[in-house]
Amino acid sequence: MKMTWLATLLLALPAAAAPRSDTVPTVGMSEITTVILGLLFVIGIIFACAWFMRRINGGTAVNGRAIKVLAVTPLGAKEKLVLVGIGQQQLLLGITPQQITTLHELAEPLDLQSHPEGSPFARQLGALIGGKGSQTQKDSTAE
Repeated sequence: MKMTWLATLLLALPAAAAPRSDTVPTVGMSEITTVILGLLFVIGIIFACAWFMRRINGGTAVNGRAIKVLAVTPLGAKEKLVLVGIGQQQLLLGITPQQITTLHELAEPLDLQSHPEGSPFARQLGALIGGKGSQTQKDSTAE
């Protein structure tokens, strides 16, 4: 029993003899400079990767693509019909998780401006959100 008490006292002695420091550790300018330089280095790596990826992809911008998705119609959870424009040519593609199939090659390109997208409800809701809904409703009731 006395040996256990003596061993506990000897183990606690170095902790009691250690000087107490009530001061708050300070951060020097060298640490702040190191953090700022590290952040600048990481940001530089990100810009270098973006530049490198642009060089690999040929520098095509998102809006300047030669291939454009003109319309998409979902058929199921993972199946859809996609109208793709390649220059003046338009293709109707069927897309499933396993494959992409060309369903039809249009002889004349469709004029998508004359075909409003969405259901009549979606068009009316869009008009209401755009602030034109009250005028549209007055015009439809007058007829």
